Amino acid sequence: DPHLDKFFTLVYVLEEYSFPFRLKDVIITEANVEAELKASMAALKGALLDTCVRFLHQLMSKLILLIVHPPVIAGQIVNLGRAAFEAMALLVNQMHKNLEGNQDHHGRNNLLSSYIHYCFHLPTTEPVSPPA
Repeated sequence: DPHLDKFFTLVYVLEEYSFPFRLKDVIITEANVEAELKASMAALKGALLDTCVRFLHQLMSKLILLIVHPPVIAGQIVNLGRAAFEAMALLVNQMHKNLEGNQDHHGRNNLLSSYIHYCFHLPTTEPVSPPA
């Protein structure tokens, strides 16, 4: 799925601090990575549901990490919390609505409950600072 691919690639670029990075016809630099990542999070609504289900734990973990530990670029904290939260809420809403037959007797989605029970962990370690 191109939407997930772009999101995971941009998160990788941030984690590895590998600037500049060529992504198709766009060169990702420190100056435009925030806007590109926000746009890719907003575009996740166009991702195929079955692909999102397959990569649910990686997708949710990366979004939570962006909320809890926002990246630092050139000494500035990049505020991606709102965009990450909105993308996460959209993803949860899509799964809850489109996988209605997959709910327990309390109305909870089994896939999301399993993610919380088995995969979720709150990131506790501080992210590594980018090289100076």
